[in-house]
Amino acid sequence: MGKFSVKGAFEAIRNKGQPVWWITFLSNKAIHPRIAIWGWRYFHGKIPTDDNIQFKGVALASRCCLCKNNSESLQHLFWECHFSIQLWNWMAEVFLLSNLNRNLPSFL
Repeated sequence: MGKFSVKGAFEAIRNKGQPVWWITFLSNKAIHPRIAIWGWRYFHGKIPTDDNIQFKGVALASRCCLCKNNSESLQHLFWECHFSIQLWNWMAEVFLLSNLNRNLPSFL
């Protein structure tokens, strides 16, 4: 019979979900903790966009803070907004990523 340890008990009862590729990236010491937290919040859909706030029961008129055309959602704000697309294109040019995958949201 083995010895009891709190660590062993914790490992036995904790929920071990599917490992995700981005956790290793966000855990890198080169990534500033503030950026890592934003990354975690993005991948878990916890950024307070208008659609997330409305989901919690707060009534508000939603409009993208950048383009003022569409309702604000995580998908629109990061991937569909004209300003976001321009930013991604600029970053691809600056970092010489000519083959930047346009389907990056589906990859993430």
